[in-house]
Amino acid sequence: MATSQSGDISDDSNKNNTSDPTTYSQLNKQVQDVNEDETATESASMQEDIERYHKNKQIMEEPEEEDIETDTAIDRKKDNKRGMFPRLGCSCRSCGCYGCLLLIMLIVLIGSLIYFRPEFVWNGVKDFLNEDYYPNTTTSVATDSNEVIQILMEEGRVELTEPELQALVRARANSQAYYVDVEPSYLRVVRDLDRDADKPLWLLLELGQGSDSSLSMTKVGFQRISLPSFLRESISDMLFSTLNVTGVEGQTDGHKFIRLILNADNTVSIGNVRFDKDKVTIEN
Repeated sequence: MATSQSGDISDDSNKNNTSDPTTYSQLNKQVQDVNEDETATESASMQEDIERYHKNKQIMEEPEEEDIETDTAIDRKKDNKRGMFPRLGCSCRSCGCYGCLLLIMLIVLIGSLIYFRPEFVWNGVKDFLNEDYYPNTTTSVATDSNEVIQILMEEGRVELTEPELQALVRARANSQAYYVDVEPSYLRVVRDLDRDADKPLWLLLELGQGSDSSLSMTKVGFQRISLPSFLRESISDMLFSTLNVTGVEGQTDGHKFIRLILNADNTVSIGNVRFDKDKVTIEN
């Protein structure tokens, strides 16, 4: 009987403890508080680890003062190696960059020679460009273009000597600085660019005669160096279009030139132009 009573009492006690809602909720709360404390501790520890990692990384990436001074010294040494013009052109040291620098220096040198023209250098340059060429500088013979046109229209043919042709060119250009050089294969109008009687620099405008007696502008430049063909053609077009030279369509530059120096309009017929030694023959 006693044993039965004690067992009943124990069962009743356990039943009362588990069935009490207040006591059960308090236990759950304590368990939750413990879990939250552990989670907070782990989060704080993780945050500290992250902050410590970023701090160490920043220290490793930042250069020390000695490294900065070393880099500055290296950059200064590179600038010294670049010479007197460290900022000219690009910063690389390729052949292309040196080529650009040499081209600029050459242009500056040529410009200085043309502007200052030191005698000991400039005379040598003129001798090189002239290549021993010297035109006939005989005195012009006064010639009236109207008389030449009248003879051409009446007789169908007229001859002009080199001094006569030179007089017509000077009258049309309104300048006495031009000379005319006539040879069997070409006619040249020449001018001294330097205006130096002892050491002239001859600029040439040449009209060449082909095998079929056609004429064309074959040279603009100097005896040794001529302008490229596309520039020569542009200058020829500019010259005759600016002076408004009229004539029959399809005429060559030689015909236009003769019409120009004679100041002849399109009523004057020019059929053939022939160059001989020191004279020009014009036929209608």
